[in-house]
Amino acid sequence: MEEENNRTYEIIMNFIDIYKKKLSEEELKFLLRYARSLKKRNYENQNNITEIDILEDIKKLNEVIKEGELTSLSFNRLKREIELYEQLINGENIHDISYELDKLYIESDMGARKNSSLAYQLIDRFDIEKKGNQK
Repeated sequence: MEEENNRTYEIIMNFIDIYKKKLSEEELKFLLRYARSLKKRNYENQNNITEIDILEDIKKLNEVIKEGELTSLSFNRLKREIELYEQLINGENIHDISYELDKLYIESDMGARKNSSLAYQLIDRFDIEKKGNQK
């Protein structure tokens, strides 16, 4: 598992290295925090995630938000959580939902999600941009 984790970490770090000039400061900070948390927790990203994975992770996020004080920041996170749930119900792209959920986890200091496909999404992004540059 650690070998795969190192691969996942390397995918993210390589993506940052290649695209750092194209990334917003917010995206760069998110990816760096995510990579650091991923390595610390020794999690391996998954190529295939399911709606059940997303629902379980939304539930975990909800528990953390409910335990804290209700501030404008936590209210905004709760609103975004509900929007993700609605997107899931409406059948929107599960990887886009997963990416936004990853961001909420990092913003809430929950670290990297165990059921995430972020590294594989970055690989797909690599392929799309490489194919676009070859035309």
